[in-house]
Amino acid sequence: MAPRHWRVTTGVLAVLLSVVAGGCERRDPPDVAWWKAANRLQASFSLEKTDYFLGEPIYVIFRATNRADGPFVFGAGDDSSPPFRHTYFFFTAINEFGNQVVDPMKPPGAFWWDERPAVFWHKPRAIQPGETYEKKLLVNLWCAFVRPGRYTITCRRILQLEPWLSRSVESKLLVTIRADEQALVRHAESLAVRLSAGDDKDALEALEALIWAKHDSVFPVLERMARTPGPHQHHVVAGLWRFGQGKAERVLLDAVRCPNPKARIAALTALSTWKVDGVAALVRNALQSKDAEERGSAVRLCGFGKYPECLPLLLEMGDDEDAALKKDLAFALGVYGDERGVAVLIKLLEFTGSDPLVRLQAAESLGRLGRTDGVPFLVDLLKRENTPKEDIIGALERITRQDLGRNPAVWVAWWEQEGKK
Repeated sequence: MAPRHWRVTTGVLAVLLSVVAGGCERRDPPDVAWWKAANRLQASFSLEKTDYFLGEPIYVIFRATNRADGPFVFGAGDDSSPPFRHTYFFFTAINEFGNQVVDPMKPPGAFWWDERPAVFWHKPRAIQPGETYEKKLLVNLWCAFVRPGRYTITCRRILQLEPWLSRSVESKLLVTIRADEQALVRHAESLAVRLSAGDDKDALEALEALIWAKHDSVFPVLERMARTPGPHQHHVVAGLWRFGQGKAERVLLDAVRCPNPKARIAALTALSTWKVDGVAALVRNALQSKDAEERGSAVRLCGFGKYPECLPLLLEMGDDEDAALKKDLAFALGVYGDERGVAVLIKLLEFTGSDPLVRLQAAESLGRLGRTDGVPFLVDLLKRENTPKEDIIGALERITRQDLGRNPAVWVAWWEQEGKK
């Protein structure tokens, strides 16, 4: 007697035979039907052209057309803010000698860098039968082309068709890049004009790519943009550190005194990283800024630089109304490890705002000073909803030297029965 159904175990593929009136009808299970339908979503990459000057934006077009009878819902992803690298795309490039182009966001020497595109369900979007989804992407955000030559660009896109089901689309495209400094400078000048007129996402993306590639010939244009007030002045200032201290320090020392607080923050961050002479005085000035974001940035820099000249001002900032600043202040005072900070940290423990990280960080910093004042506050946070339980338990372990596992209820019970005695 023939079996009622045959099953071929090849991952998601299977064939089922069902007995129906009048004979046998072959039907696909849901996963096979989905896979067949997914293959009717035709997707590919293409180039606008194949010849470019060095530094010119290289755009690829991704198109996906629904050839199935029903709609597809897939994760559309996002690239709305710097560094503008889209959630589901990834690009690599190699030259004719087999050398890979540097990823400008990959930390130097990092062997752990994850080069896979994201595969989570993000911003779902429906494609109707016959509809084509199209997305233009700037390859230079993934590949810093710094030399002329012939390059093979590998383009990949994860099509997340359901939260846990996806397929990958890959194409290899060939481009030729030639040296033309005059064209490169004209391109940089055109970006400066476009950005001076207001928001222009494409221009801002192209500017980011130019900065990441560190083309020396465009530095004078970038320097002028960094000195010129405008909506994107801080983006240029923030990127100049990539050119190195020798080339950019003078420009950033001027930017740290400009009227734009965002540009001042970007400049001061780079200068503190380089530990330039006089940076402590600049951080001290920023601590007294009327701009809350600038004050908070200066507090954060104190947490990394531990400038002795800044401690007296930090001790006076416990009443600042900005919650993000309070969290950074709690961290910085723990780094300084000065007993004079205890009173401020205890005040931060009593913060009643919506951000639990202020109290968590204050308790951590008190623990670094050998104090357990923050433990009851941490236990109280464990009892509440929507608090970072893992982080709180980690802080309790470090402060109390107890190892009670990851169950919040166990910690609460320990506190009630033993800890608070």
